[in-house]
Amino acid sequence: MDIRELTQYIPTEDFREQNDWLYIANVFKAAGLSEEDFDEWCRLDPEKYGEDAITRYRSLTPTESPEHAINRLLTEARKNGYTYQGKFDQLPSVALTPCYRTVNKPVDEELPLFETEKARTDTGRILDQIRCSFTMAKYVREENHLGEIKTRPQQEKSYYLDRSDLDAAFEGLEQLGDGCAFLLNGIDRAKLEADREAGTTKGVKKEHFLTYDWCLIESDVGTVEEQWNKLLSLDLPLLAVVHSGNKSLHCYCHVGAQTLEEYDRRTAMLMKYCEVNGFAVDPATRNINRWVRFPYAKRYGKMQYPVKVCEKYRTFNQWRKDSVYYLDIFDRKVIKKGNDIETELELNLSSMMSVLTENGFRRNKAGDSFFRLEGKLIHQSSEGEIQTFLYDWLKTYFPADVDIFARCKWEPTRLKMLDPIPDERHTDSEDECFFYFKNVPVKVSASGIEKVPYLDEPCLVEKKIPVPEYYAYRMVTAKSMIPGLDGYINARQMIDHNIKLSDEEGDFSRFVALICNEEEDRIKALKSALGYLMHRHKNPSQVKAVVLTDESLTDENGGTGKGLLFQALGQMRFCQSADMKTRERNRFFFSTVKRGCSVFHMDDVQKDFDFNYLFNALAGDMEVEGKGENRTVIPFAEAPKIYMSTNFAFRDMQKDSHKRRMAIYELHRKFNARHQPKDEFKRNFFYDWDRAEWNRFYNFMLQCSLTYMQEGLLECEPKFAKQKALHAEFQDKEEVLEFFQSWESDGLIGKQISNSELEERWLAEKGLHKPAMSLKRHLNHYCRLQGYQIDSPRTSKMKSFIVTKPE
Repeated sequence: MDIRELTQYIPTEDFREQNDWLYIANVFKAAGLSEEDFDEWCRLDPEKYGEDAITRYRSLTPTESPEHAINRLLTEARKNGYTYQGKFDQLPSVALTPCYRTVNKPVDEELPLFETEKARTDTGRILDQIRCSFTMAKYVREENHLGEIKTRPQQEKSYYLDRSDLDAAFEGLEQLGDGCAFLLNGIDRAKLEADREAGTTKGVKKEHFLTYDWCLIESDVGTVEEQWNKLLSLDLPLLAVVHSGNKSLHCYCHVGAQTLEEYDRRTAMLMKYCEVNGFAVDPATRNINRWVRFPYAKRYGKMQYPVKVCEKYRTFNQWRKDSVYYLDIFDRKVIKKGNDIETELELNLSSMMSVLTENGFRRNKAGDSFFRLEGKLIHQSSEGEIQTFLYDWLKTYFPADVDIFARCKWEPTRLKMLDPIPDERHTDSEDECFFYFKNVPVKVSASGIEKVPYLDEPCLVEKKIPVPEYYAYRMVTAKSMIPGLDGYINARQMIDHNIKLSDEEGDFSRFVALICNEEEDRIKALKSALGYLMHRHKNPSQVKAVVLTDESLTDENGGTGKGLLFQALGQMRFCQSADMKTRERNRFFFSTVKRGCSVFHMDDVQKDFDFNYLFNALAGDMEVEGKGENRTVIPFAEAPKIYMSTNFAFRDMQKDSHKRRMAIYELHRKFNARHQPKDEFKRNFFYDWDRAEWNRFYNFMLQCSLTYMQEGLLECEPKFAKQKALHAEFQDKEEVLEFFQSWESDGLIGKQISNSELEERWLAEKGLHKPAMSLKRHLNHYCRLQGYQIDSPRTSKMKSFIVTKPE
């Protein structure tokens, strides 16, 4: 996995605090992110960026494994919309989402004022409960690069305070100017001092902690009195509430975790509980190495002091039992039968739909197709997949109930209770074509090829700001946002490759040149056809089927590369194919076409194919009906474009009505059964390519899209299609066609010829009599196909005709 793609979804501004920055820097380094890439990530936040970022990053020595670090990064990235079509082993396939009870207890307790003796006593009571040696740090004021004065805990000069020394420390704490902070949990002092001496750290890292018992809950929203009333209305596992001496209250809550991972999970649950109940918690407080206002110290002339202490506090487990519950798809009733107690289960449809909805399952408006959302991706799903998910979900969280669920009668109509799929789908417009690569979307328009972000992305811009004291302006670097894609993306359109834009020529580019006989006009025309098929926007005034055939008069066995071109399209778009040798032309003709399909390939179209059958599908909605299934209609705008490959020409190919609806491209017979692309390029296409060759291929396909966006669908006059179409029209009447063609070469055009002469010439060549009326009918058809004009002047002597070519 490329760690760089995850950095795009981890906002730099979320890690401005010193400890937060050290945490994410350690994770990045453990995961293997290079110094250059980390420096680029840090620069996204110019307000906090320092020139020593790389030096500090280089000095880090993370202890966690790369796999564990990547899992952390995945978790952070997925919070901000990171999606990927593949599967990650580190992430669970099903999720049991905790739900939080809402509470609103009445509060009649006033916020206590500061009293010296009470505050000192309460501070001792708090520290007695925390039961560890305390790591302390005084706050200092510093000026940042913008000239603003900020305060921070001076953790590089942290010191230790034992409980027994607290009484002696009170007087000094009362003399402070900016307050004092401490850590709620115990640390490994020896390890911290060793790391400081080694120069690998100045402050406290997460790996220095030995205990994980307490966390901070703090909010800067509202007045202190409003925070006080809200906090008391909640049933938090509260040890103490401390007035920060400024605009917030600090709550010390019990967590009781055994590991850092468990600490993070439990802290996240407490924060979510507060959020559900309308108390906005500062997200920075989730970190265990967050410095917390000490219960007793002077700050800006005011005191930090305890306003509430709960010596018999609720533990985290007690809080969780009362405040957290999980969705269950069964209603459970306890029934007493004599001395026995049994639990009766009944399927709760509303809860089952909630479980499915929370895990991303949706339906279409008709309720007969199902999908699954993952971030910005929409995956096609099915009734069977939903059932399988529910079994997996039960086996994970309620294994004893699997058999009961299996005995429940499954009613497919229940799935109509799912929420409908969002209508906001991201697709191509008339002027823009998008391709969704793993690392970045690529937009192709007439102005060129460019990368765009999936989500709104921070960037740096130069802007002028006024400097009033100098009556002038100065240029500064400011943060801005690049807008991301709007709407959801069909997961079938995702391309499993990290694209790097380049103009290197690869195997496939050379292959296209060879099958076009290296003729520039033909190369450009074929590239435009590929670009047309990849463009998902459909213009009603330009709807054509792309027909690929061999550059030959004979109906040979193919092998010229038509199939490889379709495989190339399948690497860029969701495509489907049908074998026309066996496909019957009835109402099930499009039965295999799925919604979201961009290109429908009609493979190996036969001589007797009637192109009229496609007129409605090309110009209007596409009707899809599978055997034993209801008929559905894919709207014109969403229906796939049609790509036809054939070794033959089929009837009516040269009619004007047909020409308007097809673009024909002949492939030079560079390749055949005896000389295949593998013989030319010494490796199989697609299967034997390395990452670099794949990148060259994707860039060539983007160039094809660019050709179409700039110049439209280009066509070259086919060399043999017209003659092959004639053969198709005179199928089983080849001797008639041969007769007219040989006569044309002998001077048929421009002469007045009698009907009797027509009969006599046929008899002389074929040795069989054929009425002039029959021959004349075939001749009229031949002239119509060739674009000739035939006139029949009547004289008193004979019936005759004249064939002329238009000028």
